Amino acid sequence: MTIDLYINEANDYAQDIGAPIYHPHVSVIHYDEVGEIRHTLNRISCYGIFMQEEFPEGLTYGIGTYHEGDGSLMAYSPGQICGKLDDGTRRQYHGWVLLFDNELIQGSLIEQKLNDYQFFSYHSNEALILTPEEKDVLSQLMANLRRELETQSQSFGHNEIIRNYILLVLDYCNRFYYRQFKEMTAADSDILSRFQQVLTDYYTRGMQKTNGLPSVKSYITTGCNGIDLPSAMETLRAVFSIERLAVVGGGNINGSMLDLGLIDEVSMMYGYGIDGRGGMAAAFDGRPMDRKPVRLTFKSVEEQDGIVWIRYQVNNK
Repeated sequence: MTIDLYINEANDYAQDIGAPIYHPHVSVIHYDEVGEIRHTLNRISCYGIFMQEEFPEGLTYGIGTYHEGDGSLMAYSPGQICGKLDDGTRRQYHGWVLLFDNELIQGSLIEQKLNDYQFFSYHSNEALILTPEEKDVLSQLMANLRRELETQSQSFGHNEIIRNYILLVLDYCNRFYYRQFKEMTAADSDILSRFQQVLTDYYTRGMQKTNGLPSVKSYITTGCNGIDLPSAMETLRAVFSIERLAVVGGGNINGSMLDLGLIDEVSMMYGYGIDGRGGMAAAFDGRPMDRKPVRLTFKSVEEQDGIVWIRYQVNNK
Protein backbone atom coordinates (compact mmCIF):
# COMPACT_ATOMS: atom_id res chain seq x y z
CA MET A 1 0.00 0.00 0.00
CA THR A 2 1.28 3.46 -0.90
CA ILE A 3 1.35 5.89 2.04
CA ASP A 4 1.76 9.62 1.31
CA LEU A 5 2.34 10.79 4.89
CA TYR A 6 3.41 9.08 8.09
CA ILE A 7 1.91 11.02 10.99
CA ASN A 8 4.32 9.72 13.63
CA GLU A 9 3.81 12.75 15.89
CA ALA A 10 0.90 15.12 16.40
CA ASN A 11 2.54 18.01 14.52
CA ASP A 12 3.55 16.07 11.39
CA TYR A 13 0.22 16.78 9.68
CA ALA A 14 0.33 20.50 10.54
CA GLN A 15 3.86 20.70 9.17
CA ASP A 16 2.80 18.99 5.93
CA ILE A 17 -0.09 21.37 5.21
CA GLY A 18 1.58 24.51 6.57
CA ALA A 19 -0.57 25.00 9.67
CA PRO A 20 0.80 26.69 12.84
CA ILE A 21 2.49 24.54 15.49
CA TYR A 22 1.83 25.47 19.12
CA HIS A 23 2.79 22.53 21.34
CA PRO A 24 5.22 19.59 21.02
CA HIS A 25 2.51 16.96 21.64
CA VAL A 26 -0.78 18.60 20.58
CA SER A 27 -1.94 20.04 17.27
CA VAL A 28 -5.15 21.97 16.64
CA ILE A 29 -5.76 22.95 13.02
CA HIS A 30 -8.51 25.20 11.68
CA TYR A 31 -8.91 24.20 8.05
CA ASP A 32 -10.62 27.48 7.21
CA GLU A 33 -7.36 29.37 7.90
CA VAL A 34 -4.99 27.02 6.06
CA GLY A 35 -6.11 27.42 2.46
CA GLU A 36 -6.09 24.73 -0.20
CA ILE A 37 -4.25 21.53 0.70
CA ARG A 38 -3.37 18.28 -1.05
CA HIS A 39 -4.97 14.93 -0.29
CA THR A 40 -2.78 12.45 1.58
CA LEU A 41 -3.21 8.82 2.54
CA ASN A 42 -1.84 8.71 6.07
CA ARG A 43 -0.62 6.12 8.52
CA ILE A 44 -1.26 7.66 11.91
CA SER A 45 0.72 6.94 15.10
CA CYS A 46 -1.13 9.33 17.42
CA TYR A 47 -4.79 10.08 18.23
CA GLY A 48 -6.85 12.22 15.87
CA ILE A 49 -10.27 13.88 15.63
CA PHE A 50 -11.20 15.24 12.18
CA MET A 51 -14.35 17.38 12.19
CA GLN A 52 -15.04 18.63 8.67
CA GLU A 53 -17.90 20.08 6.69
CA GLU A 54 -16.86 17.94 3.75
CA PHE A 55 -14.64 14.93 3.13
CA PRO A 56 -13.03 13.94 -0.19
CA GLU A 57 -14.83 11.33 -2.23
CA GLY A 58 -13.24 7.91 -1.74
CA LEU A 59 -11.74 8.69 1.66
CA THR A 60 -10.13 5.65 3.33
CA TYR A 61 -11.73 5.12 6.73
CA GLY A 62 -11.62 1.85 8.64
CA ILE A 63 -11.80 -1.09 6.24
CA GLY A 64 -13.33 0.78 3.34
CA THR A 65 -13.95 4.10 1.67
CA TYR A 66 -16.30 6.78 2.90
CA HIS A 67 -17.90 10.07 2.02
CA GLU A 68 -20.27 12.27 3.95
CA GLY A 69 -21.50 15.81 3.71
CA ASP A 70 -21.98 18.51 6.32
CA GLY A 71 -21.12 17.97 9.96
CA SER A 72 -19.14 14.72 9.90
CA LEU A 73 -16.54 13.61 12.43
CA MET A 74 -14.01 10.80 12.18
CA ALA A 75 -11.66 9.55 14.89
CA TYR A 76 -8.38 7.67 14.58
CA SER A 77 -5.99 5.93 16.97
CA PRO A 78 -2.36 4.80 16.54
CA GLY A 79 -1.76 2.27 13.77
CA GLN A 80 -4.72 3.23 11.60
CA ILE A 81 -4.79 4.42 7.99
CA CYS A 82 -6.81 7.45 6.98
CA GLY A 83 -7.19 9.95 4.18
CA LYS A 84 -7.04 9.75 0.41
CA LEU A 85 -4.10 9.00 -1.85
CA ASP A 86 -2.55 12.16 -3.31
CA ASP A 87 -3.94 12.56 -6.84
CA GLY A 88 -2.40 15.97 -7.50
CA THR A 89 -5.50 18.03 -6.68
CA ARG A 90 -5.73 20.68 -3.97
CA ARG A 91 -8.90 21.66 -2.14
CA GLN A 92 -10.10 24.06 0.53
CA TYR A 93 -11.65 22.29 3.53
CA HIS A 94 -13.59 23.67 6.48
CA GLY A 95 -13.57 22.46 10.06
CA TRP A 96 -11.15 21.44 12.80
CA VAL A 97 -8.50 18.79 13.42
CA LEU A 98 -7.21 17.70 16.83
CA LEU A 99 -4.14 15.46 17.06
CA PHE A 100 -2.36 14.48 20.27
CA ASP A 101 0.50 12.15 21.14
CA ASN A 102 0.32 9.28 23.57
CA GLU A 103 3.08 10.95 25.62
CA LEU A 104 0.70 13.72 26.61
CA ILE A 105 -1.92 11.43 28.12
CA GLN A 106 0.25 8.81 29.86
CA GLY A 107 -0.92 8.41 33.45
CA SER A 108 -3.84 10.80 32.93
CA LEU A 109 -7.58 10.33 33.17
CA ILE A 110 -7.71 10.32 29.36
CA GLU A 111 -5.53 7.21 29.26
CA GLN A 112 -7.73 5.52 31.87
CA LYS A 113 -10.87 6.22 29.81
CA LEU A 114 -9.54 5.30 26.35
CA ASN A 115 -11.43 2.00 26.32
CA ASP A 116 -14.65 3.95 26.87
CA TYR A 117 -14.11 5.96 23.69
CA GLN A 118 -15.36 3.39 21.19
CA PHE A 119 -15.17 5.91 18.36
CA PHE A 120 -11.38 5.41 18.28
CA SER A 121 -11.82 1.78 17.22
CA TYR A 122 -11.51 0.79 13.55
CA HIS A 123 -15.18 0.78 12.53
CA SER A 124 -15.92 1.94 9.01
CA ASN A 125 -19.59 2.29 10.01
CA GLU A 126 -19.01 4.73 12.87
CA ALA A 127 -18.46 8.09 11.23
CA LEU A 128 -20.42 10.59 13.33
CA ILE A 129 -22.94 12.90 11.64
CA LEU A 130 -23.09 15.97 13.86
CA THR A 131 -26.16 18.08 14.39
CA PRO A 132 -25.60 21.87 14.01
CA GLU A 133 -25.75 22.25 17.80
CA GLU A 134 -23.17 19.49 18.35
CA LYS A 135 -20.93 20.99 15.72
CA ASP A 136 -21.06 24.37 17.50
CA VAL A 137 -20.12 22.77 20.83
CA LEU A 138 -17.07 21.02 19.43
CA SER A 139 -16.00 24.02 17.35
CA GLN A 140 -16.04 26.21 20.45
CA LEU A 141 -14.02 23.65 22.41
CA MET A 142 -11.46 23.43 19.60
CA ALA A 143 -11.15 27.22 19.48
CA ASN A 144 -10.69 27.43 23.27
CA LEU A 145 -8.11 24.63 23.21
CA ARG A 146 -6.13 26.38 20.50
CA ARG A 147 -6.25 29.62 22.49
CA GLU A 148 -4.74 27.78 25.45
CA LEU A 149 -2.07 26.23 23.21
CA GLU A 150 -1.08 29.73 22.09
CA THR A 151 -0.22 30.75 25.68
CA GLN A 152 3.29 30.37 27.06
CA SER A 153 4.15 26.79 27.98
CA GLN A 154 5.47 27.89 31.38
CA SER A 155 2.06 29.25 32.39
CA PHE A 156 0.73 27.60 35.55
CA GLY A 157 -1.27 24.43 34.85
CA HIS A 158 -0.75 24.74 31.08
CA ASN A 159 -0.54 21.02 30.19
CA GLU A 160 -3.23 20.06 32.69
CA ILE A 161 -5.66 22.57 31.17
CA ILE A 162 -4.82 21.20 27.71
CA ARG A 163 -5.53 17.64 28.87
CA ASN A 164 -8.81 18.78 30.43
CA TYR A 165 -9.90 20.39 27.16
CA ILE A 166 -9.04 17.22 25.24
CA LEU A 167 -10.95 15.15 27.80
CA LEU A 168 -13.95 17.41 27.36
CA VAL A 169 -13.80 17.04 23.57
CA LEU A 170 -13.65 13.25 23.89
CA ASP A 171 -16.48 13.11 26.41
CA TYR A 172 -18.71 15.21 24.16
CA CYS A 173 -17.83 12.98 21.20
CA ASN A 174 -18.84 10.01 23.32
CA ARG A 175 -22.18 11.63 24.07
CA PHE A 176 -22.79 12.45 20.42
CA TYR A 177 -21.84 8.95 19.26
CA TYR A 178 -24.21 7.47 21.82
CA ARG A 179 -26.97 9.71 20.51
CA GLN A 180 -26.37 8.47 16.96
CA PHE A 181 -25.92 4.77 17.65
CA LYS A 182 -28.06 4.05 20.72
CA GLU A 183 -30.78 2.53 18.51
CA MET A 184 -28.38 0.23 16.68
CA THR A 185 -29.57 -3.36 17.05
CA ALA A 186 -27.42 -6.39 17.60
CA ALA A 187 -28.17 -7.54 14.08
CA ASP A 188 -26.66 -4.34 12.74
CA SER A 189 -23.44 -4.70 14.73
CA ASP A 190 -20.35 -4.98 12.61
CA ILE A 191 -18.43 -8.23 13.07
CA LEU A 192 -15.17 -6.30 13.31
CA SER A 193 -16.60 -4.35 16.24
CA ARG A 194 -17.33 -7.56 18.11
CA PHE A 195 -13.96 -9.03 17.15
CA GLN A 196 -12.16 -5.98 18.54
CA GLN A 197 -14.13 -6.25 21.78
CA VAL A 198 -13.01 -9.89 22.12
CA LEU A 199 -9.39 -8.79 21.74
CA THR A 200 -9.85 -5.93 24.21
CA ASP A 201 -11.32 -8.29 26.81
CA TYR A 202 -8.53 -10.81 26.17
CA TYR A 203 -5.81 -8.31 27.03
CA THR A 204 -7.75 -6.59 29.82
CA ARG A 205 -8.04 -9.95 31.65
CA GLY A 206 -4.35 -10.63 31.12
CA MET A 207 -5.02 -13.85 29.23
CA GLN A 208 -1.98 -13.29 26.99
CA LYS A 209 0.22 -14.05 30.02
CA THR A 210 -1.10 -17.60 30.35
CA ASN A 211 -2.44 -18.39 26.89
CA GLY A 212 0.00 -16.40 24.80
CA LEU A 213 -0.79 -13.96 22.04
CA PRO A 214 -4.14 -14.56 20.33
CA SER A 215 -3.97 -16.05 16.85
CA VAL A 216 -6.40 -15.45 14.03
CA LYS A 217 -7.07 -17.72 11.06
CA SER A 218 -6.82 -16.06 7.67
CA TYR A 219 -10.46 -15.54 6.79
CA ILE A 220 -12.78 -12.54 6.68
CA THR A 221 -16.55 -12.16 6.87
CA THR A 222 -18.37 -9.61 4.75
CA GLY A 223 -21.95 -8.96 3.68
CA CYS A 224 -25.23 -9.38 5.59
CA ASN A 225 -27.43 -11.25 3.11
CA GLY A 226 -24.68 -12.67 0.93
CA ILE A 227 -20.99 -12.39 0.17
CA ASP A 228 -19.99 -8.80 -0.60
CA LEU A 229 -16.98 -9.42 -2.84
CA PRO A 230 -16.04 -5.73 -3.44
CA SER A 231 -16.06 -5.15 0.32
CA ALA A 232 -13.94 -8.28 0.83
CA MET A 233 -11.36 -7.01 -1.68
CA GLU A 234 -11.29 -3.62 0.04
CA THR A 235 -10.79 -5.30 3.42
CA LEU A 236 -7.84 -7.28 2.07
CA ARG A 237 -6.32 -4.05 0.77
CA ALA A 238 -6.99 -1.79 3.77
CA VAL A 239 -6.41 -4.25 6.62
CA PHE A 240 -3.87 -6.71 5.18
CA SER A 241 -2.17 -4.41 2.62
CA ILE A 242 -2.85 -6.94 -0.18
CA GLU A 243 -2.60 -5.20 -3.55
CA ARG A 244 -2.45 -8.28 -5.84
CA LEU A 245 -4.59 -11.39 -5.45
CA ALA A 246 -4.75 -14.67 -7.40
CA VAL A 247 -8.26 -16.14 -7.66
CA VAL A 248 -7.80 -19.91 -7.93
CA GLY A 249 -11.30 -21.06 -7.01
CA GLY A 250 -13.98 -22.71 -9.10
CA GLY A 251 -16.00 -21.42 -12.01
CA ASN A 252 -18.71 -19.74 -9.91
CA ILE A 253 -16.37 -17.56 -7.83
CA ASN A 254 -14.43 -16.75 -11.00
CA GLY A 255 -17.66 -15.78 -12.76
CA SER A 256 -18.83 -13.64 -9.85
CA MET A 257 -15.50 -11.81 -9.65
CA LEU A 258 -15.55 -11.23 -13.39
CA ASP A 259 -19.13 -9.99 -13.34
CA LEU A 260 -18.28 -7.41 -10.64
CA GLY A 261 -15.27 -6.08 -12.52
CA LEU A 262 -12.84 -7.40 -9.90
CA ILE A 263 -10.56 -9.33 -12.27
CA ASP A 264 -7.81 -7.45 -14.09
CA GLU A 265 -6.02 -10.38 -15.72
CA VAL A 266 -6.95 -13.90 -16.85
CA SER A 267 -4.20 -16.53 -16.78
CA MET A 268 -5.06 -19.85 -18.49
CA MET A 269 -2.93 -23.00 -18.78
CA TYR A 270 -3.78 -25.81 -21.24
CA GLY A 271 -2.43 -29.29 -20.63
CA TYR A 272 -2.72 -32.85 -21.95
CA GLY A 273 -6.32 -33.71 -21.13
CA ILE A 274 -9.96 -32.83 -21.77
CA ASP A 275 -12.61 -33.04 -19.04
CA GLY A 276 -16.03 -33.19 -20.68
CA ARG A 277 -18.00 -34.62 -17.77
CA GLY A 278 -21.54 -33.29 -17.33
CA GLY A 279 -22.26 -30.96 -14.44
CA MET A 280 -18.70 -29.65 -14.19
CA ALA A 281 -18.43 -25.87 -14.00
CA ALA A 282 -16.60 -23.99 -16.72
CA ALA A 283 -13.62 -21.77 -15.91
CA PHE A 284 -16.10 -18.88 -15.61
CA ASP A 285 -19.62 -19.93 -14.69
CA GLY A 286 -22.84 -18.69 -13.13
CA ARG A 287 -23.05 -15.25 -14.74
CA PRO A 288 -26.61 -14.00 -15.42
CA MET A 289 -27.85 -14.71 -18.94
CA ASP A 290 -28.38 -11.00 -19.68
CA ARG A 291 -24.70 -10.16 -19.17
CA LYS A 292 -22.64 -9.36 -22.22
CA PRO A 293 -19.37 -11.19 -22.90
CA VAL A 294 -16.31 -9.62 -21.32
CA ARG A 295 -13.70 -8.59 -23.85
CA LEU A 296 -10.05 -9.51 -23.33
CA THR A 297 -6.79 -8.11 -24.67
CA PHE A 298 -3.97 -10.53 -25.44
CA LYS A 299 -0.85 -10.09 -23.27
CA SER A 300 1.45 -13.07 -23.73
CA VAL A 301 1.77 -16.77 -24.50
CA GLU A 302 4.41 -19.28 -23.40
CA GLU A 303 4.92 -23.00 -24.05
CA GLN A 304 6.97 -25.49 -22.09
CA ASP A 305 6.89 -29.29 -22.39
CA GLY A 306 3.61 -29.12 -24.25
CA ILE A 307 1.90 -26.90 -21.63
CA VAL A 308 0.58 -23.62 -23.07
CA TRP A 309 0.19 -20.60 -20.77
CA ILE A 310 -1.85 -17.68 -22.13
CA ARG A 311 -2.45 -14.36 -20.34
CA TYR A 312 -5.14 -11.78 -21.17
CA GLN A 313 -5.93 -8.29 -19.85
CA VAL A 314 -9.59 -7.89 -18.87
CA ASN A 315 -11.32 -4.86 -20.40
CA ASN A 316 -13.55 -3.82 -17.47
CA LYS A 317 -14.66 -0.51 -18.95
